[in-house]
Order: sequence, then C-alpha cells, then structure tokens
Amino acid sequence: MKAIISKNEILPSHLDPEHFGSIFWHIREHPEEPQSKRVGEVLELLSSLRDDLSTRGKGQVIARLRHVLSNYRWGVHVSPTSEGFRAIYFPADRGSFDKWEYEAVRDLLDLVPYLGKPPRVRRCAECKAWFFAAKKNDQQYCDGVCRQHRYDSSPEMRESKKLYMRKYREDEKKRKASQDRAAKREAEQGRTRKSLC
Repeated sequence: MKAIISKNEILPSHLDPEHFGSIFWHIREHPEEPQSKRVGEVLELLSSLRDDLSTRGKGQVIARLRHVLSNYRWGVHVSPTSEGFRAIYFPADRGSFDKWEYEAVRDLLDLVPYLGKPPRVRRCAECKAWFFAAKKNDQQYCDGVCRQHRYDSSPEMRESKKLYMRKYREDEKKRKASQDRAAKREAEQGRTRKSLC
C-alpha cells in the first residue's frame, strides 16, 4: 500500500481522504438520521481535541468521547499490511448494528494519531461542512468553491471590485465617446466628399 505524504506527515494508505469525504457527504445529506447525528457527535469531539485546550478542557472532551464511544462494541484482529501490522476493528454486536455507522466511527478513530495541530477533521469556514484537511494543516475551506466565495465576499475584495468597476465604467464611457467622435468625424468627412463630387 502506498502512503499519502503531505507537509512532512505520512498518512497510511487505508486513511483515504476521499473515503472521509463520503462519510462527511452522508452526514450532510442525511442530517436527521440518528446514525448521522451520532457520527457527527464523534466528529465534533474529535475536532475539539486541540493542544491549546487546558488540561481540564481536554479531560472533559475525552470523557465525553469515552461516553459516546461506550455505545459501540468492537472486536479486534491484527492484520499485516505493507506498512506493518494494523489492528482492524469490527462490530462485535453483529445483530442490531448499523454497518455504515460502525465503519464511519472506526475510520474516524483510525484518524486520531494523524489529527494534527489543529485537528485535521474540521468544519469549512464558509459552508460549515465537515472535511479532512489532508493536504494542508492550515486548510480552512472544504473546496475551491467555498474558498473563492469567501475571497469574493471579503470586504477588501468587494472594495477592490468596486474600484475596478468604477474605473472600467469610466474607461468604457471614454471609449464610447471616442468612438462616437470618430463616427461623427467619419460622417462629416463622408458628407464633404459627396459635396465635392
């Protein structure tokens, strides 16, 4: 298996950012499902595990995370991979469990050692959708559309556009006036040629 290298950190190949995108998509598309709400709570807790929290704050987040995770029953087996051995978690309660929910929580827990500072699982600054910042540790937006929207709607950019459009309209008026003068001259020269003939 190959690894994803980003900003001097290596993510194991089983941590595919696109797979996390599908988890986030499911939560966004089905927000009212109880499974989405529970996985969303795990996401909120994982994203709030920051180094700048006080010891007490970290303890509170970890206690809440333990409480939420206590609802899941796991079996574990060890499997060899090209990157070494890896613990694989699977639902121990095979009767009444939601496969998507268990897989989503398992995959999110696999991310814990790679969360980074700040955590790489975060909400987009523009649309508030969840995303995994695989490429940049300081990434704030889920995609280029949100980044561009925020850039376009920033006060500095709006002022810049306003000044650009004001200058553009002035230049357009000058160009039109110049064309009108040239057309008028052309028309006058055409009349003088006719009168000379």
